[in-house]
Amino acid sequence: MKKRHILLKVSFVLLLIVAIFHTYFILIGGPPFPSTPDFIKMQELMRSVEFDTGGNVNRTMQNIMDGFNIVVSIFLFTLPLLNWTMLYEIRNNSAAVRKLTIINLAAIGAFSLTSFMLLAIGGTVIGGLICLLLVISLIKSI
Repeated sequence: MKKRHILLKVSFVLLLIVAIFHTYFILIGGPPFPSTPDFIKMQELMRSVEFDTGGNVNRTMQNIMDGFNIVVSIFLFTLPLLNWTMLYEIRNNSAAVRKLTIINLAAIGAFSLTSFMLLAIGGTVIGGLICLLLVISLIKSI
């Protein structure tokens, strides 16, 4: 029982570290981009082509990606903090801890899959590691 709680806490701390780095890279503009002509053309298109998002407001694809990244940062900060507080509330209820672990596994698995599809290697690897810790904690609960 104790080892399972430790694995859950380690996964929550790793998720907070991912949230910190994700937000940091949003604030500094991310890692340096390649300077190939194709990539420069793609960046120009992301910043120049506008979409009508309703209400007489136009947004670029870069605006949409920035908004998506902000939402992901909020998710990454909120999930471990809520889970940490919930873990103390339900620590003696094994079935509730198992349900909490399964919910986290689904949420972090979705994050890891999205990171993989967007070619974000860091998010994919750390998300996979967190999922592995959650699966081990589920196995220990059986």
